[in-house]
Amino acid sequence: MPRVFIEGNHNSQSDSKEYKDAELLGKKLVALGYTVVSSARKGISEAVFKGAEKENSNSIRVAIDCAEINLPRNNKFSKEIIADNYFDMKMKNCINSDAFIFLPGSFSVLCNLAIVLQLKKLELMGNKPLICVGEQLENILELFSFYNEDVLDIFDKLFFVDDVDGAVNVLIKNLKK
Repeated sequence: MPRVFIEGNHNSQSDSKEYKDAELLGKKLVALGYTVVSSARKGISEAVFKGAEKENSNSIRVAIDCAEINLPRNNKFSKEIIADNYFDMKMKNCINSDAFIFLPGSFSVLCNLAIVLQLKKLELMGNKPLICVGEQLENILELFSFYNEDVLDIFDKLFFVDDVDGAVNVLIKNLKK
């Protein structure tokens, strides 16, 4: 069962459109036979797990179990992978995922995207689909390319879509079950 890592805004509230979209994304992915993977945080991660739980509870939470980081956690998941520290968590996200969906968010989203893109650039990620939803991340990467044209070669490794339905369609076409 392919595993899809999803990252988004950790400050998203349960009544927001982005939260509801993420919940729908989790539900759709699990209905299609994917396992959702996300972090232990509130917001989008929690929403994705709620959606997965409604359909089948097919989800993996990658959490940090150390004193250095004490963040609000969600309780929605069916399996948990414990990381020793922040960087171990980032590594576990990469090795425990077959595809990546990045929703709009803050530095955490940008950090995860940068790690995955660098690993992809070093040819350490194989053919794992990388999907960015919305304009935010595309605009940020275009800004980077303005200052460094070497960034342009990463655009052929990414799929930019408008919404979660677009992300699901890209997965169906590009991720083998």
